[in-house]
Amino acid sequence: MTRLVHAAVIVGAASAPAHADRIEDPRPACEQDLRVHLPLVAVGVGTANDGNGPSVAIGYGQGTRDGCDEGYVISRMLVGFRFADRMETSLTYGWYENVAGSLGFDFGLEGDRYGGGPILRVTLGAYGLGLRFTGGLRFADQTELAGALELAIDVTDLVDQLRR
Repeated sequence: MTRLVHAAVIVGAASAPAHADRIEDPRPACEQDLRVHLPLVAVGVGTANDGNGPSVAIGYGQGTRDGCDEGYVISRMLVGFRFADRMETSLTYGWYENVAGSLGFDFGLEGDRYGGGPILRVTLGAYGLGLRFTGGLRFADQTELAGALELAIDVTDLVDQLRR
């Protein structure tokens, strides 16, 4: 009886795949997603409740690129500077995709030496050009609503579109 149990264990172990983690993806190469790590640069110009002016954001993103080269979906971290009546600095974390148009969603903090608070940014566009809506609260001497509307150029996305 003991030999029968040993034989069953040996046969069962031999029938399992030896390297299950090395099985190739059966999909064609075009349909496989690729990991991407991207430096990010975005510039914009627009109006805010503290004046009109330009903005710039730099950062890093990582995620996946469609193997057929139709765009990417990333999570990103951005450090931004907006120049209006005063210079505002922001730190945001969010999500961005440029598969069918461009859509970005970021949240974080924005402020200057007089005060600051939480913000939310939504970017809608196509081919690296978009409208960026910013809303939030600003805590200073008084609590007030913060908002901005900008025409934004996502340089990384624009270069990606031109490369295709």
